[in-house]
Order: sequence, then C-alpha cells, then structure tokens
Amino acid sequence: GLPWTVLIRAAGNGSVADPADSDWVRLPGGDKKFAASYDPVSGRFYVLSNPVLPAHAATPGLTPQLIRNTATLSSSPDLVHWDVQQIFLYSPNVGYEAFQYFNFDFDGDWTASAAGSTAE
Repeated sequence: GLPWTVLIRAAGNGSVADPADSDWVRLPGGDKKFAASYDPVSGRFYVLSNPVLPAHAATPGLTPQLIRNTATLSSSPDLVHWDVQQIFLYSPNVGYEAFQYFNFDFDGDWTASAAGSTAE
C-alpha cells in the first residue's frame, strides 16, 4: 500500500540477485501495476502509473492500492529518482472512476516533434 517498487538485478548466470535494502525506491504509483520503458533518445526511463494525490490520500474506505483516479507520466535518469512530468488523466470521483493497466511504446524521435521541429 505504499508507493515503492524494487529494482531487480540480473546476475551474470541468468538468475536474479536478492534485492538489497537500497534497491527499494519510491515511485509515484509504484504500489500498483505500472508500465515502464527506457528511451535511448532522452536517456531517461519513463513510467505510466496511478499515484495517489495528497487530496485523496485519506479517502475513507479506500486503501492506496485501490485509488486509481489519477494517471501520470513520470521519468527518471537512474530508476531511483522519479519526477512526475504530467498528469494526463484525472477524475475527482475517486470511488467510482479508475484508470489502470497502462502500456506504451516509443515510436520515433518524439523529442524533436515535441520541440516543434519539422525535420523527419
């Protein structure tokens, strides 16, 4: 019920190493299913998730993992330090509306188009 996730590290022999205490990181919406990917153009990791906004943190009868009325794009340079970049879906109706099970993919150099470039 807390916004944490764990970094799983692959060992050289195809197995995974047991996570250390420092591998647990705060991730907005990390207490629910989220989609994550690395973008080689920007050199950042991106996540679509459902963080609980402070206004909804104490909603009676709902635990944090059930609150999914906000959808955000967050990014990180290192998988440890996360910044919410944009809220892209929101409903104040926390008990009856939810956005969940996000997935995404990168298609081309979106940073050039976002900057207004017309180069293809």
